[in-house]
Amino acid sequence: KQGRYVRIQLLDKNYLSLAEVQVMGIDPLRFAKVDYSSTHNDFDGSYNAPNYANKTAFAAIKSDGSIIAWGGLPSEGIDPDSVGKKAPTDSGYTEIYSNEYAFAALKADGSITTWGSLNNGGTNASNVPTDKGYTKIYSTISAFAALAHDGSIKVWGNSDYGGSNAPAGSGYTKIYSTVGAFAVLKADGSIKAWGESDAGGVNAPVNKGYTKIYSNEHAFAALKADGSIKAWGDPFTGGESAPADKGYTKIYSNKYAFAALKADGSITTWGYIKSGGKNALNAPTDKDYIKVYSTGMAFAALKADGSITAWGDMENPWSNIENIRKNIPTDKGYIEIYSNEFAFTAVRPDGSIRTWGDPSYGGAYASGGYNLALGKPATQSSIYPHRIHAVAGYAVDGNTDGEFLNSSTTHTKDEQGAWWQVDLGGKKNINQIIIYNRTDCCANRLSNYQVSISNKADFSTHTYQQDFHVAPNPKKTIKLDASGKQGRYVRIQLLDKNYLSLAEVQVIGDDL
Repeated sequence: KQGRYVRIQLLDKNYLSLAEVQVMGIDPLRFAKVDYSSTHNDFDGSYNAPNYANKTAFAAIKSDGSIIAWGGLPSEGIDPDSVGKKAPTDSGYTEIYSNEYAFAALKADGSITTWGSLNNGGTNASNVPTDKGYTKIYSTISAFAALAHDGSIKVWGNSDYGGSNAPAGSGYTKIYSTVGAFAVLKADGSIKAWGESDAGGVNAPVNKGYTKIYSNEHAFAALKADGSIKAWGDPFTGGESAPADKGYTKIYSNKYAFAALKADGSITTWGYIKSGGKNALNAPTDKDYIKVYSTGMAFAALKADGSITAWGDMENPWSNIENIRKNIPTDKGYIEIYSNEFAFTAVRPDGSIRTWGDPSYGGAYASGGYNLALGKPATQSSIYPHRIHAVAGYAVDGNTDGEFLNSSTTHTKDEQGAWWQVDLGGKKNINQIIIYNRTDCCANRLSNYQVSISNKADFSTHTYQQDFHVAPNPKKTIKLDASGKQGRYVRIQLLDKNYLSLAEVQVIGDDL
């Protein structure tokens, strides 16, 4: 049930006395309309999502069609708002498009204004269309292509990445892009491509009958009405080895691989194996899938019954996190999946969620819980004497960086039984404790330690206590299951004489 108010009312004449009323539920969550998966799979190329910020700046349209922009370019670091100051000052714009360092805005009359990096097709770039009648703009990493009412194409920006050599003539219906190339489709299903050769700018199919083109960062895949597929571009990331059979209805992609879905819900993958491509471990072999989602290098497929299969690389390659797959949902009933570059979130009809992937990117959120420790009072047994005052609060500030010189870690003196603890502010339900170790050095200091939960600050009694002996190679991220435990204080204490340094401690749970 959903609602704002709850009432309890007697049906007769009497006193009404209630000790407590608890309404158990979950706040409904609204996710962004454009997430990482949709930019790859819903907009004909990852650089074509509408009103998408570029790498260093933002731009937005006001109700009168005027534009506000802010942010700058690395090459213009002396002016952090260099891009914002170059935005057009007139009104009447209806859409904004972007590549890595430039913007292009389209008016209702089909005229175009650009700003940002000159080399990316921005301010004062050559070959920007000066006429009207354009209906949509597409982009690679550093070039733009505009489609006119008659199906003709104009391009500008970096010539190596599609900013020159567009096909002449008219009758083209839609443009698609990779990081460095464009491909365009005609009404008869023929295809032309141009741009960087290693990103699909050459070797497009010469036959007709294609209905749609899909892309990842360096390859294209075109689908015919009979469900057959032709791929081209970088062979390592899916430009070769597309399935030879027919019956496919849609193709999905991440950065370096493709996944094609058939009408019976079966899935075939190709591209880089570590990104979930050809012969990838854990790729689905059964049927009944209805949609596929992606992070940068992984896929997640949703079945009609709400169950999920995930495969590919679901972690930041620099995070060195082990057992990252263990949070993939094994139950059913999910209706939608959202993603960023390294994590997924699956949503049930009641608004509850389950996440998996890199914890530093949101993959550690527990269903029905949140980080109880964030910003809460923390103390430790001592503070290491250094110009950087490595206080206990550094472990609950939301920064998992793990670099001591970045003021990211706590640090005690070298002492027997050094400890750190956090006060959650009251007794809480605790599901999980996630410890982020120091990353710049000295990770082995967290080798012999004890984790405790208590309702007393002195830990004279405890509701949970466990010793861990993980020498000589402690993990950089340690996830401890504490399901069903309750308490106000969480303590981490060494069992020997050493320094104690923690990058972050997340206590996942909910309020009583």
